[in-house]
Amino acid sequence: MFPVLFGGPIFDDHTLIFGDAGLIQSPSGFTFLDYKSFYFKAWPLSYVILWHLYQIVGTNFFIYKLINLTLHILNCLLAFKILSRLKFKFAFAVTLIFAIHPLQVETVAWIFQLKTLFSIFWGLLAINYFLYLREKKLKWFLYTIPLIFFFLSLLSKISLIFLPVFFLIIGKKNKTHLVVCLSFIIISALVGYSTLRGVYQNNIESKESSIYYASKVSEPDKIPTDNEILFDDQTVFSNYQEEDNFSLTSYLSRPILNLFFYLQNYLIPFNLSLVYPPDIASTLSRRFISIALMLGILILLIIKRREIALVNSFINYSVLHILLCLPILGFVYIPYMKFTPVADHWIYPGILSLALLSITFSQLLKRDFPISKYFRLGYLLLFLYWSGYTFYHSYTFSSETSILEKSAKNSPDDFGPALSLVNSLIRDKKYEQAEIILKQKLKTNHEKPMFFYDKLVQIHRLRSDYSLLPYSLNLLAREHFYYSKQSDAKEYYKESLRLNPNQQEAKFFLELMGNKIIYPPNK
Repeated sequence: MFPVLFGGPIFDDHTLIFGDAGLIQSPSGFTFLDYKSFYFKAWPLSYVILWHLYQIVGTNFFIYKLINLTLHILNCLLAFKILSRLKFKFAFAVTLIFAIHPLQVETVAWIFQLKTLFSIFWGLLAINYFLYLREKKLKWFLYTIPLIFFFLSLLSKISLIFLPVFFLIIGKKNKTHLVVCLSFIIISALVGYSTLRGVYQNNIESKESSIYYASKVSEPDKIPTDNEILFDDQTVFSNYQEEDNFSLTSYLSRPILNLFFYLQNYLIPFNLSLVYPPDIASTLSRRFISIALMLGILILLIIKRREIALVNSFINYSVLHILLCLPILGFVYIPYMKFTPVADHWIYPGILSLALLSITFSQLLKRDFPISKYFRLGYLLLFLYWSGYTFYHSYTFSSETSILEKSAKNSPDDFGPALSLVNSLIRDKKYEQAEIILKQKLKTNHEKPMFFYDKLVQIHRLRSDYSLLPYSLNLLAREHFYYSKQSDAKEYYKESLRLNPNQQEAKFFLELMGNKIIYPPNK
C-alpha cells in the first residue's frame, strides 16, 4: 500500500477538511464535541484529531497518509493479538488477509477515513482488553477500561456499534458478564442517538453551505477562488437526490444483496472503484452469484452438521460479520447511502470477519472432498492475486484524477463521479480536459444538466473566455428558470447581457420574469 503515501487529498477531503467550509475553519478543535455548537458533528473525536493534526502539519498530505498507514498496521497487530488470545489456529493467515486485501486500500488512501481507522483501533483495543480481563478473571470494575476504549471507538465512528451484542452472545451468562454487556449496550445507544443528532446537524450545514456557494457564484463581477469552485459534491447530491418510493421487498433484499456484494468483492476483487453505480449490487449476475453462494454455504453446513465445533465457529463468525456490516447494509445507514449504495471503506472491519469465515469454510471443505489437497495452492494463488491487485489499486489511489476517472468509467450513467472528476481537473487547472468531459456528459446524461452547466460557467470564468461565457451563462440561467429558481436565473441572464448586450435569449427571459411569470413553459 506504500504508493498511497505519495498521493494527495481525494474526493471530499478537499471540502470536509481543507475547504472554506471544512473542519479546519472551526475556531477550536473541541467545538465538535459541544452538542450546543453549530460545529457539533457525528463522530466528533475524529474531527477533533484532524483539526489538531492540521494545526501541526498543515497541508503536508504525506503525514496524513503515513498516519493512516500506521494505524492500519497497528490494527493488524491488534487483530493478531486478539486471534492469538482466542487460540485461533490460523491467526497469522487471517491477519495477513486483513493487512493486504485490496478492499483495504481505499480506507488507507482517503485522509478523511482516519475516522474509520481510529474507530477500529480503539475497538480492537477494547476487545483485546475485554478478553484479557475475562481470561485472567479480574475484578469487574476493571471492565471500565475496555468500556472507555469502546466509547472512544464510537466517538470516532460507529463502525462497531453492534459489537456489545456479540459480547453478549459469546460470553458466559453470569451476572457480572450481563452487567458489563449492558454497560456496553448503554454506551452504544447513547452514542447512536448522538450520531443521529450529528447527522441532522450536518444536513443543516449542507444547506447553509449551498447558500454560501450560491452567494459566491452569483457575484458576477467576482471570479471564485479554487475553494469556492470546489464546493461540496455531497452537498449537491444531498440537495438534489431523488428518493425512491418505499418498497418492503427492496428494503429487505437490499441488505442481503449488499452483504453478498462485499463477499464477492472479497473473494475476487475486480474493478474496485471509489464510487459504485446505484444498482451495482442488484444486477442479474450479482443476484445469481449471491444465490449460488448462499445455497452453497447452506448445503455445506447441512452436510457437515456433525462437525459441531467447526459449524458453531462458522455460525459465530457469521453473526460477528453481520453485526459488523449491519450499519452499512441499508437498515440504519440510509442517510449516507444516497451517494453510493456500497463503498470499500465501509467494509474495512468486515474484512477481518470475512477472513475468519473463509478460513473456517475451507476447514469444513478440507475433509471428504477430493479438492482438499489443492487448498494450499489455491490460497497461495489467491494471496498473490490479492497482493498484486492491492499494489495496482494503491498506485491508482496515488492520483485523485486516476481513481475518479475509473469511478466515472464504472458509473457512466451517474453524474456524481464525473462531476467530482471535473472538480479535480479544475483544481489542477486542466480546464480544456474538464470542458471535454462536461460536453461528453451533457450529450449522454441529461439527468442533472444544471450541475454541468454550472461547471462550464466556472471554467469559462477561470479561463477569462468572454466569448463563450455568455453562452454558458444562458444555459445555466435557463436551467434555473425551468426549475423555478427565478432569482438565480435573473442574475445569470443579467451577467450574460453585461458581457454581450445582443443576447436576445437573456432579454426575452428577463422580460418574462419582469412580468412575474412564475411557472416556466415545458422544455
